Amino acid sequence: MIKNSYYKVLFFLIFVCTGPVFPQNKPVPFAAEIASIEKKLSNTKLPPAERKNALETMARLLELSGNIEKAAETWEKAAYAVSGNAGHVLLVQSARCFAAIGEFVKAEAALRPVLSASGNRNLLNKARLLSAQVEALNTGNTTSLNSLLANADFAGEKPVLYYSIWKISADSNVQSAMASRLLSEFPQSPEARIIGNDSVVSAVPAALWLLSGSGQYITATVSAPEPAAASGNWSAMPVLLQTGLFSQEVNAGTMANKLHNAGFSPVLHKKSVNGKDHWIVGVPPGPDPSSTMRQLKDKGFESFPVY
Repeated sequence: MIKNSYYKVLFFLIFVCTGPVFPQNKPVPFAAEIASIEKKLSNTKLPPAERKNALETMARLLELSGNIEKAAETWEKAAYAVSGNAGHVLLVQSARCFAAIGEFVKAEAALRPVLSASGNRNLLNKARLLSAQVEALNTGNTTSLNSLLANADFAGEKPVLYYSIWKISADSNVQSAMASRLLSEFPQSPEARIIGNDSVVSAVPAALWLLSGSGQYITATVSAPEPAAASGNWSAMPVLLQTGLFSQEVNAGTMANKLHNAGFSPVLHKKSVNGKDHWIVGVPPGPDPSSTMRQLKDKGFESFPVY
């Protein structure tokens, strides 16, 4: 059994979602937004559909703020907020968060309805991938991950599978084989660059939890940083280095692609500004935000910390 402390990682949920809509001169007040939503949810007469939407928004904010356990619970509540309508997409999000903190039993429970009843092939495959990852992390046995490698439905997830098996397997021969295949077949993937110790990758992509179909937008994972370990005079560690704020998803996606192509792990977060949807784009700060900001600047991206 792999120790749970290994999985205490900070997740940033991304959306596949040029010009910024206004100057970026203020951090995004996650705590204030979460408190506002909690107040809204305290209304017992709130319609189920509105409750579901509020819970979804709060779950996203909780992830961005680093409270993964509460995010997992909130995704699950959102999934069942509308009576008789289990939100399978939301259950997968819940399972992903539970797995991230080593709550494998809860992760498997969240995935069970999706695996048994989802009519959405793409979502079902995401659930199957996560289920195999959870099993491997919980037991150290990568058999299920290996079986997905031979399945044509998961051809697009090979970098994730290679990396997952390399990371989890205790067999040095298996690790060597997975690393070799990853480096030869997908040399420019974030996973290959991690194995190759490429310093350009400033935040470790969440290969163990990469559920997006295209692989362009990835959920970024960084070890929860110890403030004392960070260089620079950071009185508090930021949860994100924001590089843009956009009123159109397509423009946010353009910047995310640029960040991805430059070797970073883009994070997109949907936010309401004056009643209108906007998209925050940034990257995880890593253990040394100053260094990450310098790397961004060297690649042509201005950024500022969000707490």
